[in-house]
Amino acid sequence: MVSDAFSSIVDITHANDYRLFIVNENQVKIISNGQVLPTPFLDLTNQVNSIMALVDTHSTG
Repeated sequence: MVSDAFSSIVDITHANDYRLFIVNENQVKIISNGQVLPTPFLDLTNQVNSIMALVDTHSTG
């Protein structure tokens, strides 16, 4: 089921064709012909984690 592939959908948009782009947490995934593609279109997980580590370092002293 497609909904099982997403935990926190932020936005959904279409590509004026058969694809949907789903912003889910730190990734943009594509649904093509009803299937979630295995490789994210964009994955910002490492970048977000690095920024969060810097914020934690600066906020604790």
